[in-house]
Amino acid sequence: FISIFGFSPSHLDLHKSTYLAESRPIIEQFCQKKNIPCRDWDKVVNGTELTVENLQKIIKEFRDSEYYEIFFHPGVYDPASSSSLNKAREEDARKIETIYPFLKENSVKLISYLDLKN
Repeated sequence: FISIFGFSPSHLDLHKSTYLAESRPIIEQFCQKKNIPCRDWDKVVNGTELTVENLQKIIKEFRDSEYYEIFFHPGVYDPASSSSLNKAREEDARKIETIYPFLKENSVKLISYLDLKN
């Protein structure tokens, strides 16, 4: 990774890798050895699949000193795109804009995977 990109990865993301569940301990050991944060599959909140109201309910249940991942796939609608996700990307961007003030009101600190290395 470093030889190709010139920097260390921020995290390991096995996107859509539920079929690798039996490999999880090996992946976690690798990440610990290399000091690379890895997505905690048990704490991922899929913002794309939830309404803003349901996101707010989940956020209110967040506990102090814990970390959670809310993921979205934001984008801008492209009329030339044939992707079935094209419109959903625009909706995710709107959800992020809507939920951001709610996060602040509920004292949720936003961090990146780079912050987890510390």
